Amino acid sequence: MIPATDLEAVVIGVLMQLPPDTVERHLNRLEPGDFTDWRAATVAGLLADMLTAGLPSVDPAAVIGYALRTGAVPGEHKLKRVAEWTADAYTLPWQGGDLGYHVDLLIEASYRRHIVIYAKRLLQAENDGALDLLDGQITTGYARLASHRQRFTTHEFRAPEAATPQERKAA
Repeated sequence: MIPATDLEAVVIGVLMQLPPDTVERHLNRLEPGDFTDWRAATVAGLLADMLTAGLPSVDPAAVIGYALRTGAVPGEHKLKRVAEWTADAYTLPWQGGDLGYHVDLLIEASYRRHIVIYAKRLLQAENDGALDLLDGQITTGYARLASHRQRFTTHEFRAPEAATPQERKAA
């Protein structure tokens, strides 16, 4: 059972409850590296593929049916694990909050993980002794982090209760 505090599962679960055009708007902000759970990343990828294919529904049965039809999730055991996770994520309680806010939180959590990865790479480069390698890690790593941070800070970050009822409904 997935805890109701699992941000990745909440976001994916809510996306499967929305019309495809709304799903696309939120899903376009996410990247595979934003997910720590391979099942969440798999379902996000399936949702993106389904939207590209113009399918009219992204509910759990449609997601797993699409995975079966396309062979996108190879192996019976792996497909079963994705199917169970998908069903659990879909049934997580949702209080109708601002999904955009939750997507921002998910991207921010991903950003924080990437900072740790960046720091580890810098430590490895520092121990290697080659200054060119260290300089390259600093330059490229910082540029990636800055780009990642902009994904959740390019618009005003507002808590759900701070949004107007019309903004919450549109989210």
